[in-house]
This record gives sequence, structure tokens and C-alpha cells, in this order.
Amino acid sequence: MSVAARLKELENRIFDFCGVVPDHPFKETDLPVFRHPDSRKWFAVVIPDVPGRYFGKSGKVTVLNLKCDPLLSDGICDGVTVFPAYHMNKRHWISVVLDEDPDLTGIMALVSVSYRLTMPARKKSKEESHD
Repeated sequence: MSVAARLKELENRIFDFCGVVPDHPFKETDLPVFRHPDSRKWFAVVIPDVPGRYFGKSGKVTVLNLKCDPLLSDGICDGVTVFPAYHMNKRHWISVVLDEDPDLTGIMALVSVSYRLTMPARKKSKEESHD
């Protein structure tokens, strides 16, 4: 499966999961950004044409950056398809190399984590604020 086909399938799965379509906030590039519908925070961003040398690869690669709990990211950054994030806070974000024909089911589990991490903080009810 080509990277373009994987990206389309990933876009469809994200839509099925949370009803979000990609946003394209940058005029100078066509980077697809997925935002949480309530907080408008990014939970996923696709970055094409990344120099592969950052990931031990030759040529250019396409990565999906996802927000991740630092305790989880230490265990899943395998140095093969998952790395500390390219061009983002490496403590709170990871990069998944999409050129390696990754398991989209596994990626969707990471998308789910990222989506939950970007949910707006729950507002305290009046009862909780009086405690």
C-alpha cells in the first residue's frame, strides 16, 4: 500500500473514530492537521517529506505526529517505526513513520490516546468546587 493510500485510510479511520476531518491551517503547505472538536487542540499532524536521516532512513519519509503520555512514549518508541516526535516537543509527542507500512490498527490506538489527551479539562461542578 502506498503512503498516499495509507494516509487516506488513516483519514477515514480518524473520521469514523471521532468525526474529525483534517484541517489545513498553513497556507504555504498542505499539512493535514487533526484537531479535537471541543478544544481545537491538535491531536495528530501528518508531516510529509521529512529527511529520513532523523529516523535512520534514506531519502524522505512521511510521519504522523501524535500527542502521547511521556510514560507511554518511553515504552513504544521502538526506533523502527515509532520515534520521539520530529519538530515537536519530544517529551509529549511521538512520530510514527508511515512509509514502513505500519499497522493502522495499532496507529489508531495511539490516535485514541492522543485524542483523549487533548480533550478539554472537565469543568468542576458547583458541588465539587465547594469541597
